[in-house]
Amino acid sequence: MKSLIFINLALVICFVLLPNFVEPKLTKLTSKNYERYLGEKSTKPCFILLTSDKCEYCDKMEMLFTQLQNEMPQMEFLSINIVKELATTLKITNEPKQPSYYIGQDGMFSQYLIPGSPDLIIEDFKELIKKDKVLVVDKKNRIEFNKEEKTKLLIYQPNFEPNNQGIAGIIARHYQFELVVAVTTTKAIAKGYNLINKDQAVLIKNGEKNMYFKEKLVLPQFKEWVDKNKNSIVTKIDNLMFKRMAFNTFEAQLIFISNPNQKTKEIKAIKRVGNWLEKLKKEDQTPKTISNLHIYWIDKSLESDSMNFLSLKENENLPLLLIWNMNDNINFRYDGTVFTVKKIKEWILKWSAGQIDKYIKSSEPPIDNDGPITILTAKTFDEIVLKSDDFWLVEFMADWCSHCKKLQPIYEELAEWAQDIDGLRIGQMNGGENDIKDEYDIKGFPSLLWFGKNKQKFERFNKARELSAFKEFILERLPSKKEL
Repeated sequence: MKSLIFINLALVICFVLLPNFVEPKLTKLTSKNYERYLGEKSTKPCFILLTSDKCEYCDKMEMLFTQLQNEMPQMEFLSINIVKELATTLKITNEPKQPSYYIGQDGMFSQYLIPGSPDLIIEDFKELIKKDKVLVVDKKNRIEFNKEEKTKLLIYQPNFEPNNQGIAGIIARHYQFELVVAVTTTKAIAKGYNLINKDQAVLIKNGEKNMYFKEKLVLPQFKEWVDKNKNSIVTKIDNLMFKRMAFNTFEAQLIFISNPNQKTKEIKAIKRVGNWLEKLKKEDQTPKTISNLHIYWIDKSLESDSMNFLSLKENENLPLLLIWNMNDNINFRYDGTVFTVKKIKEWILKWSAGQIDKYIKSSEPPIDNDGPITILTAKTFDEIVLKSDDFWLVEFMADWCSHCKKLQPIYEELAEWAQDIDGLRIGQMNGGENDIKDEYDIKGFPSLLWFGKNKQKFERFNKARELSAFKEFILERLPSKKEL
């Protein structure tokens, strides 16, 4: 009897408390708590999720990062609806249609934008946090540090504590995709870099003159100095740094991709082109397109997702030189077989004058394309879809997309059903292997578009990805509905 009473009492308590249970969410960043979390006296680095009323995936990302904050107590996790406030402070001019992210502390913040599924973003973010440390240069790793070809920032701090990295840690976090930030506590090593007094710093650029900071190490002035002097003529980056660069850079950039054992002749030519660009930037008559151009060098094959960003195929012949603009997703490829300074200069000037056609990535169409689903490519899309009199439902997908894999059996069943309807076609394009027309505004995968008789107009499928919903959507748009 007593046990029954306790069970009933427990049930009553559950029902009383259940309506008041609220799923934990991220702390909202506001103008009132901004100084606490992002001001100069903030104690932890902050991760900020930017959301908006137009954002499709923001709620899901907030839920995932709410779970993540329990795993990472060393960081503060915040969210902000950019429509409401702080847009000016964070320098945001456009309302995001997808979740976007910032990392900040001590009055400094840097944008962190990586595309992909929520799971991939979380995985990438965890990798980012792992790398978020200051390198301590000592006798054991000094030779390896010297061999590092990326731009390096070395600070002499005899009393540096790894668990309390101070200004060095803040700078490392802010410039994580641009610089290798390091400190040395050893006087002899510091002296080897002409660092005599504590808190002095040097920017080391391979093949260029070192730059020294010998004033009082105060964050605003130090950051200003780093901003002014950090860029090399040619910046060497790896895959992770490429992602940071790509999604924080909104001007066209020159990207050189080489083999690991690339001949020095091509590399020297690229560096000489870099010197030429630097001289051009100082001239008043230089076009803005060239003034904003910087060279990034990757000395190995890119990962598949990075290749997709650049509209490159897995089996590309290296070396490659291209001008790429993330903002417009436009790729201009150097088509010369010889990498000479003269020919590269001519190509850049032609590009600046609008005389170079953009590169279009396209997979090869299948030899047998008579199945229920018509496979489309960038080269065949216009001919097969836009010049057709048929009605089309087209899925834009990617091999890495988990939602696309889940949809595939449903889409195949839909295509089988559609074969019984005259004038109806079901198509599919791999967005990882093909460039998609800008006017279709494909922001994620899978995306489905309906093309009626007027192919200049299209309609987005935004209903549940279920067979019944697809059938209902299609039948509502056909001239004569059929119950099939």
